[in-house]
Amino acid sequence: MNKIQGFGLLLNLILYIIITLPIRLLSFYKKIYKNPKKFILILIISIIYFASISILLYKFPYSYFELFTNINGIINYGVYAFKILFLSSSFYSIKLLIPKYLNLIHNKKIAILKLQISKITILILLSIINYLLFNTKGILFTIPLVDFIYSLIYLYLYIKNIIILQK
Repeated sequence: MNKIQGFGLLLNLILYIIITLPIRLLSFYKKIYKNPKKFILILIISIIYFASISILLYKFPYSYFELFTNINGIINYGVYAFKILFLSSSFYSIKLLIPKYLNLIHNKKIAILKLQISKITILILLSIINYLLFNTKGILFTIPLVDFIYSLIYLYLYIKNIIILQK
């Protein structure tokens, strides 16, 4: 990775932190997990929030990157990486809120910890394999792919636990 790619990725990391900050702060408010209807409403609103922000940024990606630099290489790589890395951004609330819900309400701490460790392990292994096959593009596509797969797993566990509660 060269300096241009590094700066482009750093700008994406800054953007990701800024975008996810509201839901990260909200996730610490434990009352949202106690009422199932309120939790689902917050989950849906946060998915809509992330989808809306992503669509807006996809429409005007250069505007964000031009705030930080006027170097075309950094801007172009930042936009290129952004369009790949943010494919799964609307799943962020699923990846954050559902595991926390399962941990707090259903006491699934060990299961969630195992899932998160397996996610990191799979992400690292796939990143290495994809890097060998496709260079840095492979690493960029690995992140949204793993996020999508684990979002489905978290949704499955959430639905499974809701069904168990109703019995």
